[in-house]
Amino acid sequence: MEKTKIQLPKIPKPVAKVGAKAQKSVHKLEKRLITFTQRQLIALAVAIGFFSLLAGLALGVFLNPYRSTPTPDVDLTTPSTTPSPETISQSGVLRKFQTSQDGIDFYLEKQDDTQVLLKATGQIDSSLLEEFKDLAVTVEGTVTKSADGSKDILQVAKIWIKR
Repeated sequence: MEKTKIQLPKIPKPVAKVGAKAQKSVHKLEKRLITFTQRQLIALAVAIGFFSLLAGLALGVFLNPYRSTPTPDVDLTTPSTTPSPETISQSGVLRKFQTSQDGIDFYLEKQDDTQVLLKATGQIDSSLLEEFKDLAVTVEGTVTKSADGSKDILQVAKIWIKR
């Protein structure tokens, strides 16, 4: 049987130069390794293994995706001094004062003719309250005290029109 030559495509010159340099380096390394004794080869293999293990451990420590994050200490012995505001819901007819009272323009007139002072918060704009004026609504929010502490003000967070 005849051996047929397989014709490989031509390698571009820059790649061929790099390949030639790599081939020369491998031949130099091979010549050096041939001169090593068996004891030196074993020591070289152990050293390569040891440094590979150290590099793997170092990379594993620094690039660990499962590293725990520090958890802040929580003092469970002292209770919270400020209670969280309670959300309440009230129903009635939305009315507007003729003149503003301490920055309050709207109130909720309940069926028993009591008034709940209303103040628009970040989610509810006062122009929205203006649109719902004289309609039966249900409002939800948190209760705060007025500046003098004599009146309760409902900070409106949500508003629904009743049918």
